[in-house]
Amino acid sequence: DGYNSDCRFLIVPQSDGRWALQSEQYLRFFGGSQDYLSCFAQIITDAELWAVHLALHPQANLLSVARKRYAHLSKEDGEIAVDVNIPWGVEALLTLVYLDGKYCLKTCDGRFLSSDGKLLKESGRATAYTLELKCGKLAFKDCEGKYLSPMGPTG
Repeated sequence: DGYNSDCRFLIVPQSDGRWALQSEQYLRFFGGSQDYLSCFAQIITDAELWAVHLALHPQANLLSVARKRYAHLSKEDGEIAVDVNIPWGVEALLTLVYLDGKYCLKTCDGRFLSSDGKLLKESGRATAYTLELKCGKLAFKDCEGKYLSPMGPTG
């Protein structure tokens, strides 16, 4: 027993946010059904796609790598601003809500961040994001394929 090249898999991200797991040595895909899993598939079908549900504390601080600033709920402006150096207090916590294979960002007052920057009381298509790994960082991609990023003077 031990680790060898047979044990290594590559993550092949798909446009819908799901991942395929490919054997690094044999280039076959891991998948199957509830009762039978194998690593023999030569092409990716639904049976070889996995939804990524991060097993982590659901509350997190969101850092803009470009601005080097953290996001927080600006109650005065009714929006999420990306303009603080140190994330502090409940306003700086966003809850990652996993729904139907996608993630929603929920503020401390129970609203959801939509892809147009507005905060909505209900989750839906505009508040659902897929996660992507970009240069070792998590990126949130909306239903139109655009990435979440801060805009304007306060983000």
